[in-house]
Amino acid sequence: MKKKLLAIMVIAMIIPAVVCAKGRKKEKVVTLNLRMGVYSPVNLIKAFEAENPDIKINWIKMPSNSDTVHDSLVTMLSAGDDTTDIYSVDVVWPAEFASSGWALPLNKYLTTAEKNQYLKGPLNAGIYKGETWALPLFTDGGMLYYRADLLEKYGYKPPKSWDELVKIAKDIQSKEKDMIGFTWQGAQYEGLICNALEYIWGNDADVLGTNGKAVLNSPNAAEAIQFMADLIHKYQITPEGVVNWTEEESLKVFLDGRAVFMRNWPYAWQECEKSGVVRGKVGVVPMPKGFHGKDGAACLGGWSLMIAANTKHAAEAVKFIKFATSTDTGQKAIMYENGVIPVLDRLYHDKEVIAKYPYYTNFYNVFLTTHPRPVSPYYAELSDAMQVDIHSVLLGEKTAVQMLPGLETGLNKILSQ
Repeated sequence: MKKKLLAIMVIAMIIPAVVCAKGRKKEKVVTLNLRMGVYSPVNLIKAFEAENPDIKINWIKMPSNSDTVHDSLVTMLSAGDDTTDIYSVDVVWPAEFASSGWALPLNKYLTTAEKNQYLKGPLNAGIYKGETWALPLFTDGGMLYYRADLLEKYGYKPPKSWDELVKIAKDIQSKEKDMIGFTWQGAQYEGLICNALEYIWGNDADVLGTNGKAVLNSPNAAEAIQFMADLIHKYQITPEGVVNWTEEESLKVFLDGRAVFMRNWPYAWQECEKSGVVRGKVGVVPMPKGFHGKDGAACLGGWSLMIAANTKHAAEAVKFIKFATSTDTGQKAIMYENGVIPVLDRLYHDKEVIAKYPYYTNFYNVFLTTHPRPVSPYYAELSDAMQVDIHSVLLGEKTAVQMLPGLETGLNKILSQ
């Protein structure tokens, strides 16, 4: 009797288990295709998949050159590509991709609290006509490097205005043998526009107005662009060769110990720390304000993530880009693997991050001043036009006042397409 009762109890326990096992469906794994180049998402993907076992990320590696990445994405997406769920973009591309219908609008997926986690500049770069189209993955910004040892030697604090920059550079340049006052990027390429925008914004001017039309032909903008030329020809704290310099040429002069100031990007800090000449002698501050400006400004760089408009897995794609851009785990994964700069305000006060990158504390104030380049689907054409005309002012072929009316007309013609 006892044996029969025990058997009945065992059967009673087994039957429900078998029924549940048959009724339970195997969880479906969703695979997302991520197109990303220039930087590696390997550690980011591992971290995401560890927390989301039902979602797999297939990394489709794009070229290492940003222009090639842009052209490849444009070719694929304009042809109706349906193999892409998520793709990475330079911060100047979102408006172009959004206006072409290639991206999923994100506002409905984001709360105000989620948006407030990001540094404003990187987030604003992904907003076009009031809609959020891209979330920032990591950031970059122009900043003023200075020889802390030389400023201390001659009793100066880092400059906060153009006047102070010129005064300090001229004085130290005159007292130190073979010294250049200020190095920056003046060649005719995108870097020139990044430099010019910092002077324009820092002098309370802008390229585009709130109505989307060009407003560059203004006294403050003219003063800003002319000041760049004056650094070369009037104040003579920048050599004439700057009209051919990119980041690398201006950095080399600074690393050789032959410049008091340098405008460059965050990557230059690590290069300074490797240099036997300037290691331990360098400081960083935001770019100085103009004659009519209230604050200095930094041109925004960096990369963001967008979701393809025709993805079949929008919810999963949103989950991934939120993980990558707004969680500590995701941000640290991309940061530690690539040495890039985070987009979350709180990470600049994170003990683990600061222990690994102590110089990030120097960058924080800079990134509070970043501005996105003109948000327009025609940005590439606007930049090309500005490069030619601003470069002509640096060469002394025209004054800024003479150049700007024609440039503004040309910009508005581009915008009216």
